[in-house]
Amino acid sequence: GLGDAPVLDGAFAASADNLAALAVFADVDLPVDLSALGSFETAGKASGDLASPVLTFDTLKLDGVLADLGYVGGISLANGPVLDGRFTMDATDLGRYILALGIDLPAASVLETLDLSTDVSGGLETLSLSNANIQHSGSLLDASFAGDLALGGSMSGELSASSEDLRGLLTTAGVELSPGDTLRRFSFSAKPTGTLNTLSLAELDLSLDDITATGSGGVDLSGGRPKLTAALSM
Repeated sequence: GLGDAPVLDGAFAASADNLAALAVFADVDLPVDLSALGSFETAGKASGDLASPVLTFDTLKLDGVLADLGYVGGISLANGPVLDGRFTMDATDLGRYILALGIDLPAASVLETLDLSTDVSGGLETLSLSNANIQHSGSLLDASFAGDLALGGSMSGELSASSEDLRGLLTTAGVELSPGDTLRRFSFSAKPTGTLNTLSLAELDLSLDDITATGSGGVDLSGGRPKLTAALSM
């Protein structure tokens, strides 16, 4: 009848060679610098009520000079954006990309090459990453994570980080160091489980300069004071 809400059921497609130029043409003022995002391409299907549609993306791509982003899957707009799909990101210089977007991130220059792919589900404030594979490499820091992570706090998987220039990494992060020959390099690997407040680390493998240790550990931030536990063999 005439009182029925409009219903969507069809395909969509759109593309733009330059998102920044498109925003200027449309007289849209956004809080980030769109020139870093490069070109845009999407195609998929729309269904459901016009006021709260479900968008199913066969492709959603942003191709920039510093990073490429992609998403395949669904986004429901009924109760705020709710995702159910797979997200990928391939950045050649993540630190410059973040700064180019106008985001002020301390020590952003530490971040360089990033390769990320993960299933995503849930709302933006409760987003869960599953089957995640995150690889970062750079002159000051190499790091990786494989597993599951929820923005609500839970984590499980395999985590590693290493640096062949620990002093350079700490200095870039704003840590003041006295001159010396220590803190030259480090490596870390573990299997974390739990939440960001109460995290357990199994199969812990640490090295700092010429010191090595293996075992298990944990971090408890749920109380008034942070609590660290460790059972290590050196």
